[in-house]
Amino acid sequence: MSAQVTSSLLMIRPKFFRENEETRASNTFQKSNSGIVEEKAIAEFDLIVKRLQKNGIYIIESENENSEAPDAVFPNNWVSFLHDGRTVLYPMMAESRRKERSERILELVTDKFVSGEVIDLTHFEKEGKFLEGTGSIVFDHIYKIAYACISPRTNEDVLNYLCSVIGYKKFIFHAEYNKVPVYHTNVVMHIGEKCAVVCLESIPDAKERNELRRMLAFTGHEVIPITLSQMSRFAGNMLEVRNQSGKRFTLLSSTAIRSLHLPEINTIAESTELLSFDIPTIEQSGGGSIRCMLAEIFFALKTVNG
Repeated sequence: MSAQVTSSLLMIRPKFFRENEETRASNTFQKSNSGIVEEKAIAEFDLIVKRLQKNGIYIIESENENSEAPDAVFPNNWVSFLHDGRTVLYPMMAESRRKERSERILELVTDKFVSGEVIDLTHFEKEGKFLEGTGSIVFDHIYKIAYACISPRTNEDVLNYLCSVIGYKKFIFHAEYNKVPVYHTNVVMHIGEKCAVVCLESIPDAKERNELRRMLAFTGHEVIPITLSQMSRFAGNMLEVRNQSGKRFTLLSSTAIRSLHLPEINTIAESTELLSFDIPTIEQSGGGSIRCMLAEIFFALKTVNG
């Protein structure tokens, strides 16, 4: 059975980080931030890496040298590394974000992990169809379900194709914030081993809303509903990981944890330790939070002898 959480992550240092005007139209969570933000973003990033490593979580850290890739700090949108050793490359909506894809970064992962074939979905960009990785999809790896809220960045045709290739079932729904489709599913919801955090309020269709709640409960998750206000503060943008000793953590931003109520925090803390990180620059200028910064690596580590 596939594991829901991993202890290995890819992170990309935010060199050339700045507000990306090209993504603003589809990301209502993105805010203008005056001044030079690159140095602030790098400082926020370095503290995250240091703290994760201190807690025994394996990090592959790299940089994207393309100055025209301001959102490179969010690698989970262009690549994912599946349990069976396959790498998935995803079609991205913004042309600037397509420049985040890097053979050098992929080689850093394959040098250390046992890897197989590449599932390249980037040809869908020519058709104007996009699926932005584990931003667009929140995976339940135990039950092999791919949850996705449809938006300009999340196309059902591409999702259907990916699910047919990797053997997952899709679960699609529609979510809105300020009457605009939520750009990524991982803003709306998070799935850990025991808990599922989801903004049911963002789903206008009652049938979809109830079916999502039922499916999460059916798959054994304690459903923690959050409000639209909490979602806007990235309370749904969490990721559960484990360290090399098997201890589990739920990672989220300081903005997110401050929006949660004590019963919600206590429910999550029953099965994992919460680690929060102060990343206001990355959240505001980038329009994404901690989960978006982490590309999970489910590959097996190579032995010392390769």
